[in-house]
Amino acid sequence: MKTLIGVMTGTLVFCSSISAQAALLEGQSVYFQFADEDLEYFGTPTVEGDSLAFDFSGISAASSSASQREVLEFQVLAKAGYQVDKFHLSEGGDYSLAGKNSSVSVNSRLRLDDFTNDELFRESTEKSFRLGGTGGEKEGSWNALFELAVANSEELDVLLTTMLWAMPAGTGGDARIDLNSIRVSISAILTGGEPAPVPLPAAVWLLGAGLVGLTGVAARNRRGAFLHA
Repeated sequence: MKTLIGVMTGTLVFCSSISAQAALLEGQSVYFQFADEDLEYFGTPTVEGDSLAFDFSGISAASSSASQREVLEFQVLAKAGYQVDKFHLSEGGDYSLAGKNSSVSVNSRLRLDDFTNDELFRESTEKSFRLGGTGGEKEGSWNALFELAVANSEELDVLLTTMLWAMPAGTGGDARIDLNSIRVSISAILTGGEPAPVPLPAAVWLLGAGLVGLTGVAARNRRGAFLHA
């Protein structure tokens, strides 16, 4: 198995079998499970709390390649005592255009299988950007957002399909659109229905520890004063 090295706040665990290899990323309330090739293709994500973020480069449709299709699939597995009640995914990138009537577009399709409740969700969104007959140049960014409420699930399968199109037009026309980020956030609750606890930042813990230490010093000083009175 290939070694995958990355900086993350979660834990990366490798699970091997005869037929496939998978990587398990640990969040606060859930695990994110991927096939190794997906992680290697999109780059090692960062995990913080129950959020997952991919930032990468090199995935684009340009004048020379016309279109690009990308697929990312992974599973969300709730830890013991937790259930997932909301799912949030966003992806985005940049685009640039030059020449009369050049255009780019992106189509994002999300399929979410809730294995716990035997439900299937499908959503899609499409965005396009075009230069008119006057031509010129244009550049900007795009973003697709999916937000779904699920019925206290313990296992989700996520399939994201992204299609990029670049359509230059006219002499000297140029069109380019890329995909450079995917972000996932999970809202989890305790099995009894209460919101999952949110861990305090390290700075807060250090501050608390410092206050406790100061309180102990003050108590010892007062006790010493009483003993010498």
